[in-house]
Amino acid sequence: MSNFMTTKGKAISTNVPKKELKVGENNMRIVGDVLRRYGYWIKTPAGNAVFMEALGFDRDLEKFTNKEKDYIPDFFPHALTFTGEVELDPKTGEPRPHRPKWAYVATIIDRDDDGTIKELHMKKTYFEELIKVANKRNPQTKQPFGDPTDPVTGWDITINKEKTGPKVMNVKYAIDPFSPINGQCALTEAELQAFEDSPKIEDRYPRPTPEEQLALLQKIVSGEYDAERAEKKGGASATSDDDVDSESVNELG
Repeated sequence: MSNFMTTKGKAISTNVPKKELKVGENNMRIVGDVLRRYGYWIKTPAGNAVFMEALGFDRDLEKFTNKEKDYIPDFFPHALTFTGEVELDPKTGEPRPHRPKWAYVATIIDRDDDGTIKELHMKKTYFEELIKVANKRNPQTKQPFGDPTDPVTGWDITINKEKTGPKVMNVKYAIDPFSPINGQCALTEAELQAFEDSPKIEDRYPRPTPEEQLALLQKIVSGEYDAERAEKKGGASATSDDDVDSESVNELG
């Protein structure tokens, strides 16, 4: 049969809005697969922050196998501070090596925004706490609460965000331990359809090949990346990377 009736006649957008966690309660439902990856934050000559995936980390096995060449340490061997300076070891005064950081992403239904499909760039602290909550036993059934992403038996989660100081990185997160009980609900047909119609997370963040990574790194160090970015933005000055909120630059991992 012809694909005429399913042809849209235009490129399908892979853009999904991002969930920015506010101080206080943040309510959502994780749907679909979690994108498991590690990556590096680097600064371009013009000061743009760019996230690049660590190719030594296997998404499926969820461990470092180093089967693919990772060129980033060759170009950017030292870790950077939030403001872009080389990070020094306080004990030795020597530059810290540039190591990849935890950078998992999930698709969510945003309960605070009329059920809009969004993506959440997660923090390792509350993700690990979420896993612990999922493995706790329900006092009524004596069984683990289980997978919060299950469309039938899953549950909404509440992430509490608390400011602990004046700096961007001065934040604390906590999963509401009663989420599996208070948030348990099956997804509606409309919610399932909205997720099905949204761009899939693996399409939004395709894993680059070593050759693609190398080509981008060469564009960055040559200044070509900054020039192209400035042209797209109409000559606007460099700020930070569009992919993740500035808080995540300093807090991933």
